[in-house]
Amino acid sequence: MDLILIEYEHSLIAKGQAFTMNAMWDEVMQIDLFKTVPAVKVPVYFIAGRCDYNAPSTLAHKFFRKLKAPQKKIIWFENSGHYAAFVEPEKFNRIMLQEVLAD
Repeated sequence: MDLILIEYEHSLIAKGQAFTMNAMWDEVMQIDLFKTVPAVKVPVYFIAGRCDYNAPSTLAHKFFRKLKAPQKKIIWFENSGHYAAFVEPEKFNRIMLQEVLAD
């Protein structure tokens, strides 16, 4: 297992995520974003891992195409899953600085 993911599993972020999901799982599973969020009034950036099993890339791309927004962009992390920002932090930080904050 990648050292970054091992560190993540024992981090406060992971503990907080586990707590939140345990508390909200039933409610979260009832939400259909295709119906409840058809449009937003702010720019949207999807940062998605191609190897994501939590939010599969095909589903993320389908929602991205359907979502109405004044500006939107999907950025793929070809070598990452759900935790792209932790697995490829340099790429994530570069995207935040050069693409998201620059717009």
